[in-house]
Amino acid sequence: MVKSPPKTSARELIPKLSFRRELLRWFRKQHRNLPWRRTHDPYRIWVSEIMLQQTQVVTVLRYYKDFLREFPTVHRLAAAPVSRVLAHWAGMGYYSRARNLHRAARILVNEFKGKIPNRYEDIRKLPGIGRYTAGAILSIAFGQRYPVVDGNVERVLARILALQGDLHSQPHQKILWAAADWLVPGRSPSDFNQGLMELGATVCLPRQPQCGCCPVESLCDARRRNLETRIPQPRRVGSPQKIQRLAVIIRDRRNRILLVQRRDERLMRDFWEFPQFDLPRGSERRQEMRHVSMFLARAMQRRLGGNLSVERLLFHFHHSITFRRIDVRVFEGRLTGDLMAPCPEDVPIRWVPANRLRKYLFDSASLKILAALQKS
Repeated sequence: MVKSPPKTSARELIPKLSFRRELLRWFRKQHRNLPWRRTHDPYRIWVSEIMLQQTQVVTVLRYYKDFLREFPTVHRLAAAPVSRVLAHWAGMGYYSRARNLHRAARILVNEFKGKIPNRYEDIRKLPGIGRYTAGAILSIAFGQRYPVVDGNVERVLARILALQGDLHSQPHQKILWAAADWLVPGRSPSDFNQGLMELGATVCLPRQPQCGCCPVESLCDARRRNLETRIPQPRRVGSPQKIQRLAVIIRDRRNRILLVQRRDERLMRDFWEFPQFDLPRGSERRQEMRHVSMFLARAMQRRLGGNLSVERLLFHFHHSITFRRIDVRVFEGRLTGDLMAPCPEDVPIRWVPANRLRKYLFDSASLKILAALQKS
């Protein structure tokens, strides 16, 4: 049950000037030296903010510089085919972000002469940019006074206000955004907003907040009331969905490997993969080689029109995506006869030499299969 938000507002609880002063002083001395903090280029800041959505900083650091080396300007990004953009995003997940980035780049070229707009109404119209991302870009790149509330800022402000209950409820979100808007200064909004995010990322941690290192500890109502480890309230999540997936490596007489292209999945459309099929629910226990071979043969015939003979298990691994836990078993198979053309489900296929597989766009699970193949 969500508790009612307190009637006390941020204006009554937080000494604004003291909070700003202490946070800014701390951030300017203690902030991490991240590459997107060493630029005022709105394009580079926009790319970093899209990458940082639902992705940890340590992961983004592995992609950011290479992505900008490949697409150094809005015009270069807009001119590239989406498959190339996705290839340079591969492994970071949430691929709709890359597609939206590409779509937005084309809008920027066509409607804004390749410039990132500095008006809130304009930037919110771009694909993939919501209230938080718009505020982050406008405050960091253009020095405009806009608030930001991401997961880190939510946690900081909820503890400062001792805000209990579900932070994602509409009343609590209203309080958090109002507090962020009231606190952000007209001068140095970039440092202030980045300071709030940095505080949540490095000090005001979800499970073990480092209160002794916090520059605004004395202003924190949750700390005064010994509630810092109970705020925010953990979100209830269901049990992860368990999936049994079978993949098969098929070679032709020239030792080329069969790839198929996805056409029916919204997020992974146009990605390539080794033929793979999910076992129906309830059949997980029937995993003897005989049953697996029969299932794969039927699935292959239905999807690609080939007669498959499963020869042996190569390896297996576990793969996790959000709330799915996938057990992947990879088999070696052989086709008797040729694939039908066109395939029954009109699936694009390619026979690819092993040394050219890296040129194709794979999701993270298929990249694991490829890495294991190259080691064997």
